[in-house]
Amino acid sequence: MTMLSVRDESFVGPPPMPLAATAAEHVPLGNALVIVRRRKWTVLLITAGLFIPMAGVILSIPRYYETQSSLLVDTGKTEFTDLQAHGGAVSGDTLMIHTQTDILLSRDMAGKVVDRIDLVHRPELQKIIYPSAPSPGPWGVMDVVRHRLGLDPAPPKPLSRTEQRQVAIDWLLRHVTVGNDGRSYTIAVSAKTNDAALSARIANAYAATYLDFMRDLKITTVAHAHEWLNEQIGALQSRVAEAEGRVEEFRRAHGLVLSQEVSRDGDQTTLTGRRMSRVDIALTEASNKLAEQQSIYDQVQAARRGGSLGALPAVVASPLVQQISGELAQLEKQRADLQTTDMSESPRLRQLNSAIAGLRAQLGAEESHIAGSLRAQLEATRAEVATLEARVRDLKGAVAGENVAEVQLRQLVSEAEAAQAVYRDYLTRFEQTSAQAAMQEPDAVLISYAQAPLAPSGPHRGQLIGAAGLLSLAVGCFGTILLERLRPGVRTLEQLEQRTTLFPLGVVPFAGRERRPLLEYRTSSYTLSVDHICNMLRHGDERFRAQVVLVTSALPGEGKTFLSVALAASTARSQARALIIDADIRRNQVGLSIRPTFRPPQGEGSGASRLPGLTRDIMQNVDLITLRGTRSNGSGRYLLDLKQLAAIIAEARTLYDLILIDMPPVLVIPDAASAGRLVDGAVIAVRWQRTEMDAVLTTMRRLHACGVRVLGGILTQADMNDLGRDSSMHAYLAQDLHGYDNA
Repeated sequence: MTMLSVRDESFVGPPPMPLAATAAEHVPLGNALVIVRRRKWTVLLITAGLFIPMAGVILSIPRYYETQSSLLVDTGKTEFTDLQAHGGAVSGDTLMIHTQTDILLSRDMAGKVVDRIDLVHRPELQKIIYPSAPSPGPWGVMDVVRHRLGLDPAPPKPLSRTEQRQVAIDWLLRHVTVGNDGRSYTIAVSAKTNDAALSARIANAYAATYLDFMRDLKITTVAHAHEWLNEQIGALQSRVAEAEGRVEEFRRAHGLVLSQEVSRDGDQTTLTGRRMSRVDIALTEASNKLAEQQSIYDQVQAARRGGSLGALPAVVASPLVQQISGELAQLEKQRADLQTTDMSESPRLRQLNSAIAGLRAQLGAEESHIAGSLRAQLEATRAEVATLEARVRDLKGAVAGENVAEVQLRQLVSEAEAAQAVYRDYLTRFEQTSAQAAMQEPDAVLISYAQAPLAPSGPHRGQLIGAAGLLSLAVGCFGTILLERLRPGVRTLEQLEQRTTLFPLGVVPFAGRERRPLLEYRTSSYTLSVDHICNMLRHGDERFRAQVVLVTSALPGEGKTFLSVALAASTARSQARALIIDADIRRNQVGLSIRPTFRPPQGEGSGASRLPGLTRDIMQNVDLITLRGTRSNGSGRYLLDLKQLAAIIAEARTLYDLILIDMPPVLVIPDAASAGRLVDGAVIAVRWQRTEMDAVLTTMRRLHACGVRVLGGILTQADMNDLGRDSSMHAYLAQDLHGYDNA
């Protein structure tokens, strides 16, 4: 048998494409909607699994009623606060609001509210204070066993009145909120319970208790001040008596006789001092009068120089001047009227001019007379001031001897007056606190009472269920995409091409266990898919056309054997002959996959063809050659005889239209890489969602390293409804054939 090179060197196939770098498995975001649509049942399952428990929890939340009462604190400052004016610093008003809020939320305030509305005896609190025994459930057997063994838990100790009140306070503080909007002095007290009437009652009780507390606080403060002032008044009274006694003793010792008159300040002085005081007062009054008259006279002089004496207040206030001015105004008005009707030289006009001139002269004389009167008054006042100054100088010598004693006396008097002032002030404050103790009002006002809500305030179950639905749907979509990311195998032809640069020849549906009948139906989606692949190998572009095709895979169980049978059956259905060479010498499964009772022939072929192990017409127009391995150097190991395989291929090229060689998986046994140069091209079977991307890449590297021409890859055992964009292929192939042949 002559050994021939079965590789047609003139055939130019596609050059080995660069292998894609191994990358982390991921799903492009652009395919998210495709994934969600393809995995809609998974999305619905995850969504339902989350939504149903969440909806159950939402529906089990008890309804609550929330209401609030409003208080205006520090009623003396009702204006709004400019927050930007403080520049971020904490103002006194902010501290005051925080203080009032802390008072409202204090346990003492809550305790007063509890006592006010008798909260301890409410049903809501009774359930907490006196919990009922748990109903028997699935763990009732354990309770019986514990009872038999004497391991029953000790019954809870009854709570005292103080402890019950503390429980009520804790419950109340959990159901009450106090807040301020930060822009006003208004504080809102909100209560939220399962009873509308109770919520309103708590909010109103809080407001009333706070007002009572603020009122009691002011009354207590006033009472403490009243008590303290009462203590201070007794000590001050003794101090005043001692100071007045020292004053009287000093006057008797120094002969300072008091006058019977009392000064404006309520003090008594000596006779000389009183006389000096009177003269000094008269001098002060005269000096003030002189200054006033001098000012008036200076105005007269200035007006005289300016020719405007008539504008002075003294002149204007003169009755005679007012009379003359009135007559002059009437005459000037008459002259103005005549000037519009009469000639300038008319007798009436000249008569009016003469009368006006006379009145003006009379007015000037009166103004000069008033100015002279003012000057005379000024001179008289000056003389009076001089006389008083002389008397003051005379009295100064008389009182000089009394000044030394008077200074000491004034010091004693000042001390006595200071003691009296303090005493009077304390006495006044004491009277005020006595009067205010009974009419104190809090520095807060109740703006609005809390009203019992007509409808529950929450929870908003519709909104919560809608949000839960959206959240569940989002988690379902995200979970589905995440599951898709975690799936290690190849899922689509697009992914196969992008990640490995392996040309996708096609996809073959999952055939199931009864695969043999599928080969007999031309219109099934399985046979149609295989027919398209076979047509590409036999009649397609030169890059993918081949007569001798090596069918292999990366790992066992990829479906390469039945793929070889299906391609041969497709060739036979097109009235061509096909040969299958079962070169998987360690696991010859091709014959068994076609005929369960198949037994390979022994010895050389017969007739015109001397092909070894040939089984003719195992299917119509399909022959099978089952190769056996040869021993290597007596070691007992069976190896593929590449020379025999080359001879079979060379002879079969002239007899068959398509020759398919079923080889072992590349990553298990390297026979496919070794025999790759004997064939026109290799096809890699990739099992859908099982074969990992790294295995496909490693297979391609090994085949390319041995110079094997890889035609492409075929997805096997695929669910056609779960192929993403390629799912439409199944719908297209599943349609009945229409056309002239069926007409």
